[in-house]
Amino acid sequence: MHSDPFVVLGVSRSASKEEIQQAYYAKRDKLSNDMFLEGDAGAEAAKQLQELDVAFSEAIDIVTAAAEPQKAASTLDDVRNALGDRRFDEAQKLLDDISYRDAEWHYLQSIVYYNKNWFMECKNQLEIASSIEPENEKYKKALNNLNLKMSKGGIDGTVESGRTYNNNNNANANQNQQTATNRTYYTRRDDNTCCNICGGLLCADCCCECMGGDLISCC
Repeated sequence: MHSDPFVVLGVSRSASKEEIQQAYYAKRDKLSNDMFLEGDAGAEAAKQLQELDVAFSEAIDIVTAAAEPQKAASTLDDVRNALGDRRFDEAQKLLDDISYRDAEWHYLQSIVYYNKNWFMECKNQLEIASSIEPENEKYKKALNNLNLKMSKGGIDGTVESGRTYNNNNNANANQNQQTATNRTYYTRRDDNTCCNICGGLLCADCCCECMGGDLISCC
């Protein structure tokens, strides 16, 4: 039994999917008829048909896998153009559609995350890119620059619900919220005092008496 699926199919390794399919169906039709021959001829045809089916599946997988990097490289060019125009949502959609994810894919994904202020996710993508291509200076420099900014407090790595926040901004926001809460509390407490209610009624009674009426008959 041949181990090379392209030899079994009778096509070259540079054959397209269409050429592989044509060769497969042509041989399959012949072997399917030969299976009904008597004796060893029929048994041999059945054996070759089984081998042919396996070869076809393997050849298609090989050709598909070989085409993925080329397809991905073309799409990554579109991603770069989208990033250059700051169309980050479009760039993300293009990245999501790529199944072959090499170091450059992770690097471009890190750029999308950085511009969304998702710094920890950005760092993770740069680390993956650097691990795939440890000698790539572009990836190493981007990761070092990000780590430097984070260590100096230029950006904060705290992540909550997919968003990155600055701790100082959080503190100011919490303080402002507490101040607003206290202000609301004191205002409501003053408005509900008995003195204010009674004072308001007496003032209203005086106005009524001046116009000939009487709101509070006991005074």
